[in-house]
Amino acid sequence: MHLTGLHCHIGSQVTATDDFVMAAKAMCRLLGEVRDRHGVELDELNLGGGLGIAYSADDRIPAITAYADRLLTTVRDELAARNLATPRLAFEPGRSIVGPAGLTLYRVGTGKQVAGLRRWVSVDGGMSDNLRPALYGARYQVAPAGRPRPGGTAEFSVAGKHCETGDVVATDVDLPDDLGDGDLLAVAATGAYGYAMSSNYNRLPRPVMVLAGDGSARVLVHRETLDDVLSHDVALG
Repeated sequence: MHLTGLHCHIGSQVTATDDFVMAAKAMCRLLGEVRDRHGVELDELNLGGGLGIAYSADDRIPAITAYADRLLTTVRDELAARNLATPRLAFEPGRSIVGPAGLTLYRVGTGKQVAGLRRWVSVDGGMSDNLRPALYGARYQVAPAGRPRPGGTAEFSVAGKHCETGDVVATDVDLPDDLGDGDLLAVAATGAYGYAMSSNYNRLPRPVMVLAGDGSARVLVHRETLDDVLSHDVALG
């Protein structure tokens, strides 16, 4: 084997550039240790990914330019202090690109008022297409889609269709007070860890994935059918 470089990954949804700076310093120290111990200067340094995105209006995310400037400055200074040549630098933007680029459209199926608690609506998806809220309580911005809604708003919770206690898309979000059957809801920032973690839970087919922009649209992933879901079943007898 030919060792070409070093790679690190400190986590996911990291929103403090100081964390990335600490990792970059540690990796540059390791490059120096490899050179001093083995007489080899490695050609590549991959500082991984993990840069977070805004899932709600309260999230404060560093600009990509600020993130890049701090990392590049840190690496240059650390390498210069150790008299190391600059290797090929790599970063993995991942979620920071595809996360904000995606949104999920749901259609409301029904709704109810739970006396003394909250109003609920259920939609035609949920934990099979976005497991994050059920798995670890991820929160998303939810907004009405489709026709304009000039009326007032009310606080809703949005449930999925999977008959599971944890199948909740969002809790206590402001939505039009006349929200009802057939209306569309948009959930923002679902481009990362949505389809990648999706499943056929309760035999629900996965939804279509569409690329839209500049007045046009094209299908990226076809909508699954029940035949697709059953295609691996083996009939007995």
